[in-house]
Amino acid sequence: MHLRKATKSLPVLLSLLPSVVLAQYNQSYGGDGDAPPPSFLQDYIDFLNRSGYTSLSNALIQVNQTQSGQEWLASMGEQTQNEGGEIGSPWTVFAPNNQAFESVPDSVTQNATLLSELLSYHVVYGNLHNTSAIRRKNRGGGGMSTTDGYSSTVTPSETSSGSFSASTSSDAGQSSSGGGDPTSTDSPPSNPSAFAFREHPTSGLQLLSSVYPNTTIGRTLLNDSDLVQLEGNKSQVLAWTRRGNENVTVLNQPHDVTVVNGIQWRNFFVAEIDGILTPPGDVTSALEAVNDTALLTFASQIQAPLNNGSDGSAIEFLQEARGFTLFAPASEAFTNDINQTIQQLQGNQTALAELLQNHYINGSTVYSPTLTQLGVNSSSSDDNVSSTTYYSAAGEPFTFSYNSSGLFVSHGNSYFPAARVTRPDILVDNGVIHLIDGVLFDTEGNSDAASSAYASATAAAAQTSTDSYAIGTASISAPAVTTSAGGDGQTSSEYGASSTESLAATPSSFRIRRGLRLPV
Repeated sequence: MHLRKATKSLPVLLSLLPSVVLAQYNQSYGGDGDAPPPSFLQDYIDFLNRSGYTSLSNALIQVNQTQSGQEWLASMGEQTQNEGGEIGSPWTVFAPNNQAFESVPDSVTQNATLLSELLSYHVVYGNLHNTSAIRRKNRGGGGMSTTDGYSSTVTPSETSSGSFSASTSSDAGQSSSGGGDPTSTDSPPSNPSAFAFREHPTSGLQLLSSVYPNTTIGRTLLNDSDLVQLEGNKSQVLAWTRRGNENVTVLNQPHDVTVVNGIQWRNFFVAEIDGILTPPGDVTSALEAVNDTALLTFASQIQAPLNNGSDGSAIEFLQEARGFTLFAPASEAFTNDINQTIQQLQGNQTALAELLQNHYINGSTVYSPTLTQLGVNSSSSDDNVSSTTYYSAAGEPFTFSYNSSGLFVSHGNSYFPAARVTRPDILVDNGVIHLIDGVLFDTEGNSDAASSAYASATAAAAQTSTDSYAIGTASISAPAVTTSAGGDGQTSSEYGASSTESLAATPSSFRIRRGLRLPV
């Protein structure tokens, strides 16, 4: 039984997992109180217990009783070779604190396989410790500050890959709330940065993160085919951002989940979170969550062949895809003029289909950090800057631009103005959705270009199926606002107002309609 098939009944609050599980774990390593032999899992469990994450450690003991859990835990403990010898592979763990575990449904905690799938979504490739953030001793967590503290710099290679050299610090002291203070034994790094973060009273180190509306994307260990259908059998990703002076928030969750602490252990960066992370749902769930009923209504009018040979709606067709990037016009984008023009196309299924197809990339899941970089490159005068062209499912080329008003998308062959991405990186189980403020009204198509683009995407997916580096970790310098770049000539202050307005309903407040329902 998988997460998607879990019970829909109201979750029952659970305290700690049965102590007998821990006893079975100790017995497997020698029993009757003898010290277990050295191993990654034993050391990791001991660290979590000493740091106060007792619910997570007990859950991992249960997860290790499953084949899937043993596999991904083993991958976390793998050693890699470098110039100094063998070191552990770098990871970032989004560690739910004890209070967060109290809201996990019985249907998950009593099923080790479900628990394994859920917790694998909490592990991201790369040590994403933000070493450029200044912190104060015995503090951590929150927003911007220019107060005194320690800092160190991130090298260009670290920033681009999201993978940091392994470092070791003493284990933290125990905390009953989950998450001890790691700073009491740290020595201050060097090279003060011009930027610093005001810190949460009970926290330590910082998670590397973009600032909203930009996001950071990390590849997780969740790759169960019942929950993830990305191209090339890629694992699912996690998206997070920092909203102004606030703590880092994990996006696409049924309720706000924030990072409240950070601690370094060996090659791991452990980011304490105050909730359990839920993997993404399907396309319909995501569009309903952002109230994009207009797009759902429009797409329901378009027929498309499904895998079983029958005809279904275009949304059902998208939900069967293996990787896509949908630029979804928000409900407000369907103005009276747009709806009247669509009405004139009724009866012309080809034109309606191409209109929708010109809003998504088929076979490639492209997240906003990549699109933003393309937008920056498009306005660059540097001839050495490489550029990638993405084609719509109808075969029309997309054009991206970026300025202080945000990220914009348009069609190279369209007379309509560019649309601004208002909510990036709405994750779904088989792709990604970017909400935009306009309709890309293009009913043209090029079947040869579409077929060629899909073939290239399929080949690229096979070559990059194991990509694991985080993206969106480097800062983006926005060019000055111009009418041609954004299509609307907004000023940065205008964008700031609209951005602030949208924060109250960011993707982190999604009510994902899944089999697993964590309480709000």
